[in-house]
Amino acid sequence: MNAVLRILLMVSIAFAIALAVSLYAILKQAETDILREQQGVMHMMDALIESYVDHPQQLIQLVSENLRHIRIIDNSDADTELQSYESPDWFRDLFSKEQDSDLHSRTIATRDGRMITFVPDGSDEIDEIWDSTTQLFWLFLGSALLSNLAIYIGVSYGMRPVGHFLQALDRIQQGEYRARLKRYSVPEVDRLSSHFNQMAAALESAESDNQHLTETLMQIQEKERAALARELHDDLGQHITGIRAQAYVIPFKQQQDDQLKAISEQIIASCDAVQQSCRQLVEDLYPVVLEQLGLEAAVEELLQRFQRTTGIQCQLVCRGFAQFDNEQASHLYRLLQEALNNTARHADATQVSIWAGTEADHWRMSISDDGCGLPEKIVRGMGLRSIRERCRLLGGQCTIGSTTEGGVNIELILPLAQDDGEHDENTTGR
Repeated sequence: MNAVLRILLMVSIAFAIALAVSLYAILKQAETDILREQQGVMHMMDALIESYVDHPQQLIQLVSENLRHIRIIDNSDADTELQSYESPDWFRDLFSKEQDSDLHSRTIATRDGRMITFVPDGSDEIDEIWDSTTQLFWLFLGSALLSNLAIYIGVSYGMRPVGHFLQALDRIQQGEYRARLKRYSVPEVDRLSSHFNQMAAALESAESDNQHLTETLMQIQEKERAALARELHDDLGQHITGIRAQAYVIPFKQQQDDQLKAISEQIIASCDAVQQSCRQLVEDLYPVVLEQLGLEAAVEELLQRFQRTTGIQCQLVCRGFAQFDNEQASHLYRLLQEALNNTARHADATQVSIWAGTEADHWRMSISDDGCGLPEKIVRGMGLRSIRERCRLLGGQCTIGSTTEGGVNIELILPLAQDDGEHDENTTGR
């Protein structure tokens, strides 16, 4: 059963209960009124009988012409007069206890020997009560029908946006993030529609960003594979070819010590070059120094290498990295590496300052330079995307803005699940 039918059913039940209570109150009050009226009529009848004790025929004529709440019964007349009523028999039976009671009847004898009984007659009152109850019933029935009709129209109109919401959510669930809702005249529904459209727009933007990120990652992956292939072919391959050629001529130079020594030195130099190239490749693929020395030493080595290759001065203020596992340390290392690469490519800076340490219930790292700052219109390249994505994977917050001196500041805040004890408070400078 849908919501509209449930509401209509509850309204109908409420009207039915109200009708039953109203009818019960009317009938109970009617019983009291009929009984009170019969008692009053019989008191008056006693007075009339006493006044017309010697003139019973005049009493009968007076009662029959003027008192409609008294019924006259001639006990000697075998023919019973049938009286018609507006109310049905079952309804009159509800008041049978208040009618035709021996306590309420009075009997007199006429001069011709007939026995005349005066009985209080509430038929007119009962008919009036029947008219009132039927009018009340039809009034409640009409009100219930009109109320249900108004509620059905109003609720159906009000539930129409819910159907639109469900249809739009189904489209969102199927991946159609362009689904939007129209404007509505009801302010509350219109606000919900606006929030839904904002959510759908955010999902569409996130989906677009994810697709762009996937395409960019695939392009970078292909570029890295191509660079690795070129490195292996042009560098390592050439060195290995040279070593092979030098080793090939060794048997022909056995009697020439000077040339053998020169060939040996060339082979050693080529092997050193191969070893250096392999180390560089491994370092580019994964910073082995993280596993060997830890994050802090790896960061120091990264800053030293960055300072040598770029000429940009680096200063590190470190207050502990020990609370991070290998995966977190790898993300932090790559995040810092990406930030330094962005500084070298875009900042035109001469100095980079890195602060890292624990503050209250979180760990913070700040990377600042003295470069040209952020442009007015920031184009989010792969570098910024990589920094934000790694920060998200770490469960932290990343803020990128300009410093008061005009440079760029990248601030990373990570929550601490637990306190690992006291951190190293020694401050080192680079």
